[in-house]
Amino acid sequence: MLKYICFLCCSQHKSITLIIWHLKIYHNLNKHSIFHCKQSSCSRELIGLKKFRQHLLRHHSSSSCTVTDQINDQNLCSLESDTQLKINVNIPYNDITNLKLSSANQHCSTQNNNYEILEESILLNELVNISPTSNFGDEHQSIYSIQIKKCVLNFIAKLLMKPNVTSLLLQDIIEGVIDIFSSGIVSDLKNIVMPIIRNCNTSQSSEIGDMFYLLENAFADVKTEYLRTKFFLKNKLFFKPETIVIGHVKEKKTVNNVDTVAMVPVQCHLLSMKLNLKYFLQLPGVYHTITKHINESSNNTDILSSFLNGSTWQKMKKHFKGKTVFPIFLYYDDAEMGNPLGSHSGVHKMGCVYYTIAGLPPEYLSSLDNIFTAYLFHSDDRGREFSNDQIFSSLVKEIIDLQENGVTININSNDITVYFALGLVLGDNLGLNSILGFVSCFSANHYCRICRMHKDDTKKMCHESELSIRNVQNYELDLAVHNVSLTGINEPCIFNKIPNFHVTDNIVCDFMHDIPEGVARYDMALIISGLIEQNCFTLAELNNRILMFNYGVTEKKNTPPLIRDSDIKKGCIIMSASEMLCLARYFSLIVGELVPYDSIYWKLYLTLHKIIDLCCTTNIQRDSDVLLNSLVSEHNRLFLVLSKSNLKPKYHLLTHYGRILKKNGPIILTSSIRFEAKHKVLKAIANAIPCRINLGYTLAYKLQLQMVARFLSNLSLDVQDLKLGLGKDVHPFTEFPQDLVDKLPEEFKTDCFSFSWLEYKGIYYRKHILLVLENNLDGLIFGEVVFIFVGKSQIPFFLFNPVYTVGFDTHFHAFEVVIDSSNSINYSKLTGCYVNELYDITPTVPRILGNSKTYATIRYAL
Repeated sequence: MLKYICFLCCSQHKSITLIIWHLKIYHNLNKHSIFHCKQSSCSRELIGLKKFRQHLLRHHSSSSCTVTDQINDQNLCSLESDTQLKINVNIPYNDITNLKLSSANQHCSTQNNNYEILEESILLNELVNISPTSNFGDEHQSIYSIQIKKCVLNFIAKLLMKPNVTSLLLQDIIEGVIDIFSSGIVSDLKNIVMPIIRNCNTSQSSEIGDMFYLLENAFADVKTEYLRTKFFLKNKLFFKPETIVIGHVKEKKTVNNVDTVAMVPVQCHLLSMKLNLKYFLQLPGVYHTITKHINESSNNTDILSSFLNGSTWQKMKKHFKGKTVFPIFLYYDDAEMGNPLGSHSGVHKMGCVYYTIAGLPPEYLSSLDNIFTAYLFHSDDRGREFSNDQIFSSLVKEIIDLQENGVTININSNDITVYFALGLVLGDNLGLNSILGFVSCFSANHYCRICRMHKDDTKKMCHESELSIRNVQNYELDLAVHNVSLTGINEPCIFNKIPNFHVTDNIVCDFMHDIPEGVARYDMALIISGLIEQNCFTLAELNNRILMFNYGVTEKKNTPPLIRDSDIKKGCIIMSASEMLCLARYFSLIVGELVPYDSIYWKLYLTLHKIIDLCCTTNIQRDSDVLLNSLVSEHNRLFLVLSKSNLKPKYHLLTHYGRILKKNGPIILTSSIRFEAKHKVLKAIANAIPCRINLGYTLAYKLQLQMVARFLSNLSLDVQDLKLGLGKDVHPFTEFPQDLVDKLPEEFKTDCFSFSWLEYKGIYYRKHILLVLENNLDGLIFGEVVFIFVGKSQIPFFLFNPVYTVGFDTHFHAFEVVIDSSNSINYSKLTGCYVNELYDITPTVPRILGNSKTYATIRYAL
């Protein structure tokens, strides 16, 4: 009888179903894994369970291969295309407390549950047919027991991750599933199967009966909310949010149908930062990814690539010599949980404090999964009744504890103590000024939290005044004055109680609110109005060009809306931050051919474009602050000349961007654009809840339950790095010339897979996009993607058609390129490299303008 050999542990299995199940359970392989065939002399490599099963059936199936294998293959073809939650099994079989799910996806199809049941049914059939002399034992029963339990946790974890699934709805779903299992379906199956196995010995019959019992009682340990919470608490997967009473206020209450005034506690809700960080760092690879990035950043002295390179962190880390310390960012903002246009607008507005580890690589720093909630309270309670000191005192104590005592994590059986230091407090200008103790009104005499300039001076200010910068000494002097009008300080900053943090040293500005939702709105209105007055185009022509412009796959989600005439007249174009960035980046290509080279309005636009390029880059030369200051000075001067009006407060904040770049590293990495997206999760939870009583605790409880799914998943940071599109087998030796095959890495010289598109670390790639291969004295060198390969390394490899760069056109702020438009591929000219070997990983698309020339733009300065 043919035996199927596992390519990892060399174990032998009697059927295709058994080896597939073995690879799934024992080795945790899934549809993205690469499988090696070890049958006889076969050495094929295949991606995914489906292709591996098909290969075995087509090329290595024996005459004794069961029909169920073929049936299962047909079902697998239709089912495995959906994402499935799979399980790690490197755990003791008898220890349910160590169960960890290996991946989670909110978009799992219900077909996946059918697939699991199908696999179990086929396995059961094969177990029944095992001869009495085989060593059935407890192994299969233990595997089945663990699989059942993990499928249940799989099911619950997927529901917990969905913000619109309330506790009541979750309970209804679970009770419905229990009804299905207990309605007689399983018992009917048992009555049919058990007589068939009477020929088996008593032990085998008993074991299979136990398997049916496990299936009938799959939800016994988690069938109620109490049992689920008890299970999560016992296994240290759930930590109840701490409710902090900061005082009492008078409110109208109805008691025994009588209206009365009662003292009601004012509550804030703290989600344990210490415990959540501890278990987050213990997820596979998280700690090593952060330490690796921190070490690489420390060794890079010429480039600013993260907060770790800035002077702020370089100064702070000196206080932690000999310790492992990670910087964290706090973010504060108010979020409306109800209808912002309704009659109860503002009643349920929540103050939200999020945090993230600033030591994460940039590709993971922007993920919402790595932004955690720390603190929730009603916005109305702050300022009206209670001070910042009362509101945030518990949060500050938590941060101080993290900094002084740290958390002890277990990595590879070694206990490591990790300390956390507060690097920056992020937020919009109003939020930062209010919680940091500065004046909240931007028409005040001294509204700036970075300098002490009077508002009359800031209206004409083109560059930063070094003498006016706030520092620890003049901050203390201003506090002693006790005059907001003279100093701009309302109260001492509560966060100054945290060691190594001071509001005048750990300064930050928010790029999203200052430029895309601030300066750019006024600039673009002024520029468009001026160009229309110069008869370059009409508003209708501009809108038509905006509508018909080729944004490509890189910007299709950020397409700007049509511009209204009323916005031009008001001098402020209202768009979202991403839409305004898209308009500012491509405005030169949209109308550049209509604008004369000597237009002063065009000069203002190009200056704004250069500022955006410098602010959006994630790798920048350390001395680029000088260039940024120069551009801001010229930008503000041009705006004063063209607008014939004063500078607004956000124009003044731009003058500090050079200083902030030097202190904090790339400006885009401290933007609130990703933190603000976290509000969507809270709003989705709130919209699913009909009751608004103690809304803050309900939100905190649900958010912590979502962390349960994260901890159960046992996901590493890079588990979802690669998402593959449509692909096909490629045989390089027969399809490519020998000289090209010689250039390919070893993993692609035999059979490999070519894909039409893929997504790697959140960036979308497809054929015919342009990527930057290198940067030399003549400018950027681009390549057009012709082939996309993925091998066992799981790192995309591109084959490029060379693109000739004519040069950089300053008027269009883009590179003029020449691309071969023929459909045939000249294989002798193709070059290739891995995605991590590219000079820049962000793709662009070629765009042909009315002058018949082709241009390629970049999203930020390189």
